[in-house]
Amino acid sequence: MFTFHSTSLRTRLMVSIISLVVIMLALISFFVNWSTKSAFDRISIRVADLADQVKIRQSGAMAQLQRHQANSAEASLKARARSMAGIVASLIPTPLRALNIDVLDEYCAALMKDPDIVLACVMSSDREILTSFHNKKNNTIHALVGESDKLSLAGITEALRANDMLFSIQENVIQDQKILGRLIL
Repeated sequence: MFTFHSTSLRTRLMVSIISLVVIMLALISFFVNWSTKSAFDRISIRVADLADQVKIRQSGAMAQLQRHQANSAEASLKARARSMAGIVASLIPTPLRALNIDVLDEYCAALMKDPDIVLACVMSSDREILTSFHNKKNNTIHALVGESDKLSLAGITEALRANDMLFSIQENVIQDQKILGRLIL
């Protein structure tokens, strides 16, 4: 090890002071680095926590937005279906009273051209299904019911009622303030 020998008191004092200053600067530098690192670590943890909170809130907001959009789309579909059912119900009292099933089937076929309508039928006031038309080529009915070709219209109607993804609109067919039957979409 290196030993420093000096005869002058001033030199010895100066070397000691310089050594103390160097040691103190090293300690201060170590303390500053340590405190900076710990501050960065705390900030990193806090940023990660905030990022997780943002993700949770954002996913909640997205779920809420999706529910709102689904509810809005469903309300829009229901309003459109009610409107269509009201228009057709106002057109079919005469064929219904005359039991002209072919004309009623044509109205149901026209309604089912809308891709959002899975099934349309006309019932009598006794709740008997009068129409016989159902679109056998409708992929939605096949996906929801299975082999709809083998089922009657009443069977298809019952199978579709059990499905929670669908909703039904029923409109009374009225003539001279008397209910003649019901149109079901």
